[in-house]
Formats: sequence, structure tokens, C-alpha cells
Amino acid sequence: MKTLLITLLCASPALYVGVRSICGPCGAGDETARADVVRGRYLEARDASVFAGPCHINGEALAHGRSALVAWSIEGGEFQGVSLAGVQVVCAVSSTANLADDGVRSTVVYLDESLEPERRAAAVDWLRARHAETIGEISAVKSVSLALVFEGDAYALEIPGVASLRGLALADRSCCTMKSEVWYEPLAEVDGAVVGNSEVCRFDGDAGVESWTYQHENNSFVAYFRDEPSSCCASAPQALCCEASVVSEPVVSE
Repeated sequence: MKTLLITLLCASPALYVGVRSICGPCGAGDETARADVVRGRYLEARDASVFAGPCHINGEALAHGRSALVAWSIEGGEFQGVSLAGVQVVCAVSSTANLADDGVRSTVVYLDESLEPERRAAAVDWLRARHAETIGEISAVKSVSLALVFEGDAYALEIPGVASLRGLALADRSCCTMKSEVWYEPLAEVDGAVVGNSEVCRFDGDAGVESWTYQHENNSFVAYFRDEPSSCCASAPQALCCEASVVSEPVVSE
């Protein structure tokens, strides 16, 4: 998986000059070891900016913001007695209105083709039980070649012929200090969301969900998630409570 991320990131080495670590799940203690708490990493990318000036946001509000790629990379926990550790779930969500408003949502769910039938069924049931409001009606569930990778602040999602997403969480954490310009909240409950800038963000259309492309913009959220999240900054809007982190070694192409 790390090799895949390096391959994806090195397509644009000028952007990825260094990697920073996103802060861990806020307030996560013994709860992270509980089998009934499904937990891991979260990625969301929309066809609209989520962090920008008011004129930019207002100009997009009606024509954009109706589609998103939403992904969970599950690191631990189980649902209905079935372990979901290692399962990656990607949803292509489409709405009849801006996702911040009341619209009818339809979703195509993607799971890795190597996933066992029992865990595949449990993952879909988990989505329906825990994230029904986020995804709306599931129009299709597909087994695909899927790669979802996090490496420090860098993220990459690839579903050949379907979707491609690659970017970096904002290194200066400006979204944490200028919260008034974060106009949307993540579609799912998460911990410590940081806005990401997606150099590549494309969905090619599938199962009735229209294609869209929106890249080189602050259109993503990168976070941790738990089934029973608690805010580490109860007074802060959108739980944007992460501090800038220490720079680690840069990603180098070999």
C-alpha cells in the first residue's frame, strides 16, 4: 500500500515536498480497544470547496456541492460479530440539492474485490445502520480493485475506471484557525477534521451517479472516525481541533 501511495504521489512531486502527520483521534483512550467500536481513517472529497472565502462559496452553492466521494478505512472493530478490521469502504454520493441542504441522496458503494462475502455483507449493513443519513439510498454495491492510502498528511484513493483522488491536508492547518471560512461540515461524524487540497479529484460516473471533476481546490476533509465519537474541542465548530504537526521525511520517488 505504501508503494502505491508513493507511486500515486510522485505523479506530481512538486506538490508533495514533505509529509506531516495528522493528529490522532481526539479523546481516544481505552474506547479504541473495544470490539464494538468501529474506528479508523476517514476521507471525504466534494465537487465544491469546503474552505474558501464567502464570494467563492456563494458562487458555487447552487451549481456545485451535490456530489462527494466518502471513504472509511477501518482499522479495528466489528459489526454484528463480524470483524471489519482492514475493510475499506468507498461511497459515491449524489444529491438532488447541495449536500448541506435537504436533498434526496443516492449512493454507489465500492468494496475491495478480495473481501470475503461475510465481511462484505457486514460492511454494507454497518453503512446502512451507522451512516444512513450520510449515504441515503444505496443504488448499487460493487466489488472493485480499490486502494485507499494515508501517509502522514497525504491521501490517495484509486478505483480504476471509476474514481481517482489525491491530495494533502493543509500543512499550516489554516482551516483550524480560520474556522469561519469552513463552510461545510463532514458528512459523517468524525474526530479532528482537517481540510485537504486535492490535486486530483475525479469520479467517472457509475450506476446513475453522474461524473464530476473538481481539483486543485480545498474540497476535502481528512479525519479519524469512531462509531461513538466525542469532540476534543466541544466549543470549536466542525471539531477542527488539530494543531500543526511536525514535518517528517519527504516522500521520495525511487
